[in-house]
Amino acid sequence: MKNISIIAKVTGNVNTRQFESGAIGGRMPVLVSESWTSQDGAEQKRETPLTVEVWNNLALACSNNLKEGDSVFVDGDLELRSFTDREGNFRATLVIRARSVTFLGQVAGSYLRVRGIGNLGRDPEMRYTDSGVAVTNFSVAFNRRYTDSAGERQEDTQWADVSTWNGTAENCNQYLRQGSKVYIEGNRVEADVWQTKEGEDRASLRITAGSVQFLDRAANGVTAGVSSGDGEGDEMPW
Repeated sequence: MKNISIIAKVTGNVNTRQFESGAIGGRMPVLVSESWTSQDGAEQKRETPLTVEVWNNLALACSNNLKEGDSVFVDGDLELRSFTDREGNFRATLVIRARSVTFLGQVAGSYLRVRGIGNLGRDPEMRYTDSGVAVTNFSVAFNRRYTDSAGERQEDTQWADVSTWNGTAENCNQYLRQGSKVYIEGNRVEADVWQTKEGEDRASLRITAGSVQFLDRAANGVTAGVSSGDGEGDEMPW
């Protein structure tokens, strides 16, 4: 499971298409813009572009009612999609398979929260920054079940690189190991594009987690942190 909820601005047209199966699919670009003041008083800003994928009646409703600049609340499953553009460049994009889209009009403000239950693919790796802040990284495998446009039940596994900070990072490094089951919550997602030593293009999903709950009995219910700032249908081939 890897669920995401956002409040975002629509940044372009809702493009729809009818497939041979009769299903109607739509895509719309959105942007989550967040601003805050850091501990040293500096103004910070982060923008997260995403693509929202909608189907059938929801696709038609979005196409008929939404325009650029409108705000929406979207709930759905988060995926990382990689592709090669027309110029031959390898790229990656964050896609939400929407279960629901609520039209908010011209409401100001943004929100992003990603949640998921999965298992660690490797032992955590912890380091300290030059300023002494603990950072722990580990990979998590999320299993997803969905129904495709033909009505068939499907299942796949998606991976994410998870980063944790401060006390959460130290607890994760102490209690978690490869195979551990965890529930994570985060407010930052990124699509990373990189190359292997052999020059092969790769893409990965990165989640910054503010809260990690240990679900294995061996962890005795320890919670590593708290959130305190620390689809339907086939994949559209267009």
